[in-house]
Amino acid sequence: MRKLKRLDAAIVALLAAMAAFSTALIYSAVYGTPNEGLHVRNLIHYAAGFSLFLAVAMLDYRRLLRAAPYLYAAGVLLLLLVLRFGTEINGSRGWFRFGGFSFQPAEAAKFVLVIALSAFLGRRRGEPLRFWRDWVPLGALVAVPFTLTIVQPDLGNAVIYLFILVAMLWVGQAKYTHVAAALVVVAVVAALFVVSFEDLREPLRALLERWLHKGHWVDRIDMFLNPEAGRADVYHVEKAYIAIGSGRWIGDGFLQGNSVHKRFIPYVYSDSIVVVAGEEFGFVGMSVLLLAYFLLIYRMILIAIQCRDFRGAYLISGTIALVASQVFLNVGMHLKLVPFTGITLPLISYGGSSLLVLMAGFGVVASVRVHQEEPLLYAVGDKAS
Repeated sequence: MRKLKRLDAAIVALLAAMAAFSTALIYSAVYGTPNEGLHVRNLIHYAAGFSLFLAVAMLDYRRLLRAAPYLYAAGVLLLLLVLRFGTEINGSRGWFRFGGFSFQPAEAAKFVLVIALSAFLGRRRGEPLRFWRDWVPLGALVAVPFTLTIVQPDLGNAVIYLFILVAMLWVGQAKYTHVAAALVVVAVVAALFVVSFEDLREPLRALLERWLHKGHWVDRIDMFLNPEAGRADVYHVEKAYIAIGSGRWIGDGFLQGNSVHKRFIPYVYSDSIVVVAGEEFGFVGMSVLLLAYFLLIYRMILIAIQCRDFRGAYLISGTIALVASQVFLNVGMHLKLVPFTGITLPLISYGGSSLLVLMAGFGVVASVRVHQEEPLLYAVGDKAS
């Protein structure tokens, strides 16, 4: 009971509000379609998610950190197994199916990565990171699941791994000289790629099609760099962009979205759920949704600041990176700010695996708050407590 009282009430309330809004949007997205009823399954997913949230919150987060090598190995093993025994959906072999339930290991890998990177960074005890002894091993930890996820192929989740790595390098006291050097390398490579894209387009398309059967990834890059050139390849983004804009200030009203209910938008209950929010609730609805994300992140930042254990702060920082990067990419791709990738909107899109992983992540944040007053026995090291 004492631990329950230490839960952050604001985070719990925000998660409950997200559950209600998510269910309403999914109900509207599938209303009158063969998928009608998914909102009920979404409530079931949330019930399981809140149970997982409480279970993880009551568990001392330091136990997860001590189990990091085993969790990481299990995550990599699942990614390997899904390539051999997984079910292919939309051209990606990334799901296990058990009757009516599906599980996506690439989602679980996000949670595992946050724990593994936090455990590794905790050994430095807040000291500046070294390039060969810290940057390279951290990069290798991410490279393995990144490669296995790309091979599925699942570009969206693989990109999230990189966001998590960058964020945790930053909060882990990366040296400014290393950061500057990395930024220069990224900028030069990006500039060369953009300048050479016209010449690289077809060879890159052939390579991706041969190895991953995903030649259309090149079209998504082309759409972003030259939106006027390939209208035939940008139907999804164009329709989504128009639908969000048509909502104007207060939207068309619940269940009244024209583009949504005429089925102009593919996967509107999943990756494109933000279109329902924009078209039916307008700028005001979108603003409230983004404000809810801001408040969630704000509360997590406060908990991280108050945490005496570096590793707890790292866990929270990784969770923040996971949520913030998915929000940015999902909303950004529908507003044509970033290239289109298959990324769900956290806590809102329909998807059991994604929701359970996120709720587990918030459970870790809650665990850090619940257990921060308990003796550490060591300040920030990596010995068993």
